[in-house]
Amino acid sequence: MTTAHPPSITDVDAQRAEWFKSSYSTNNGEGDCVEISGTFTASHGVILVRDSKDPNGPFLRIPATGWAAFAEAAAQGDFGEL
Repeated sequence: MTTAHPPSITDVDAQRAEWFKSSYSTNNGEGDCVEISGTFTASHGVILVRDSKDPNGPFLRIPATGWAAFAEAAAQGDFGEL
């Protein structure tokens, strides 16, 4: 009998992800722009984050629980004003 293992966060394919740009990003290419993907949150428990100016470059894989804690702290102003 084979035991199925849950998918690893390293098994995600960023090319298959659906990305959206941060609402704080600018369209002129000069700002600090990020794109975020929740495509693999349900299946892998991970949020992907990348630089929108380099969509084929590296990306971060952040555990969804860590992202939720970060987003909550940012919303509460724990990192200063946006």
